[in-house]
Amino acid sequence: MTVVKNGKAVKTFANRTDYLNENKAYELLRGTGLAPQLLYSYDGCIERSLVEGPLLSDLIRDPSADAPELLRLFGLFCDWYNAFRSKTGLTLGKVRFENFVLSSGKLVCTDFDDCRTGFAEKDLASAVSQLCLVPQPFGAQGMSAAKLFMLSASEKIKYDPEVLCQRMVPVFKAECRKAGIKYDVSEGEYLSVVCCMAGLILAGGKYPVQSAVRGLMTAPQRFVSVTQQGADVPGGFEPVHTQLGAADSAGRIAEVLRKTTQPWTLVLSTNMPEIPPVLLKALLCADKEETEAVMVEAGGKVRDFPVLLRTNSAVYDLEHGSDNGKKTVTGALSRRPVKIVRLESLETQSPQ
Repeated sequence: MTVVKNGKAVKTFANRTDYLNENKAYELLRGTGLAPQLLYSYDGCIERSLVEGPLLSDLIRDPSADAPELLRLFGLFCDWYNAFRSKTGLTLGKVRFENFVLSSGKLVCTDFDDCRTGFAEKDLASAVSQLCLVPQPFGAQGMSAAKLFMLSASEKIKYDPEVLCQRMVPVFKAECRKAGIKYDVSEGEYLSVVCCMAGLILAGGKYPVQSAVRGLMTAPQRFVSVTQQGADVPGGFEPVHTQLGAADSAGRIAEVLRKTTQPWTLVLSTNMPEIPPVLLKALLCADKEETEAVMVEAGGKVRDFPVLLRTNSAVYDLEHGSDNGKKTVTGALSRRPVKIVRLESLETQSPQ
């Protein structure tokens, strides 16, 4: 419990382990500006200086905060987190944005009782879970903030995307249970992919259509496969120039899969119609256990695009297919375990 006395914050601990965790963090962060000034610590009680400024949680949840502002705020958090890890070698244990104060343009964290040795992936999963559960569980505002957070984290924080993908669902379940919210299996699948996904647009010599660009702008990694040197590439996308023919989609995709570090890759094409949001959500929410790809059936036919690929295993089958004349995605994966999402069976609904 924390109370303010005589211009100081005084926190008492019922649990000695929590006290020791917080005291250790304050000692390691002394003089860094990453935490308030430690004034006194003895026998389960910590006194610290007060920090004036708005809470990071309030700034994130402000309805007027647009995507650039959220990316700025998340960038500040990532900078703080990297400095914290460098100084202490610890993790936060649980990320609570309400424990961060924006003071003089920098973040200061005021709570460290969950700190411990560990891995960044759990902290990232905790942050994402927190964001997608407020202001309402699985709401559009929170889900959008979670994706923007991972976009920023993917550029600033060192972590293993495969490990994050594995950690996401257990942490998300725990956060839901603590908040008294029923865990949604499909939302868990969605988060475990959307935060650990590369996006790829197969393009020719022309600029990729804006609908494809919009669909992938929050992916932690983004690529465009182009067949001509000097082709226009949208900002935030890495060009991959190929010598393969435009018809060899399997080979072109495999070239990019060799470059990505993300466990999942969503592939779109400039030749396909704009992907409906409800279909994109269905692709990412699909049960992917023992599945190499999630593909779409429309009009009774399985389509090459859009397709969600398990990066590490799909690359070999796409390369093999390309080398043996099966140059389409459906051809290269014809004997592999895939999940089919039927477009006609999707209910008309507003995705989150």
